[in-house]
Amino acid sequence: MMSAVRVPLLVVAVVVAATAPRASAAFGDFTYRTTITPAEISSPAGDMMLTMGGQSASSLNAASVGGAAAHAGGICLIGSSSASGAETISGQYTIDLFLTDTDSGQSGTLALTPPRGLLSQVTIPPAGDATAVTTSDLPPVESALIGSALYTVSASADFFIPPGAPLDKGRPGLTGGFVLHVVAAAVPEPAMTGLFCGIMIFLRRRRCRV
Repeated sequence: MMSAVRVPLLVVAVVVAATAPRASAAFGDFTYRTTITPAEISSPAGDMMLTMGGQSASSLNAASVGGAAAHAGGICLIGSSSASGAETISGQYTIDLFLTDTDSGQSGTLALTPPRGLLSQVTIPPAGDATAVTTSDLPPVESALIGSALYTVSASADFFIPPGAPLDKGRPGLTGGFVLHVVAAAVPEPAMTGLFCGIMIFLRRRRCRV
């Protein structure tokens, strides 16, 4: 009689242990950092340079309504002592997002590369203080399953913040940058689904034998 009771109790204990909430981070919590390559893009004459730096480690939550806005790095324009008038800077670049899901501790990398890169029209004072640095297009959406969450990264509404024109020759202007939109979505866990199916089959067989 004792053995007939122990097995169902053991099954219940397994179910409770598998489904009991763990002391863990909130779903969608993640840490990230970015790198941008290349770090510099120069004008054809070499008198103007766009420098790009990645974002150091930061923490956000991507499961909240609207997702998370992740700052992906800063960019500055620097003009050499011989620079004057208008310059054009253009080139390809890639933003690598290194993302770690806090709950699982698992990591993944998502690379975003706008197909046509940057197109920059810059005028150095005192000839003028206007600057127009734009992206030719936006990077494609990238997704990766990290831990139990499907993370999707795309360009935010304010993806590109143009840098200011150099204040004077040799000194950078206001810093611009990139902003990414990160969303986390729940994904069914195959292991848990298999566990519950196995338990239900086991219980049905035991009922048939009784």
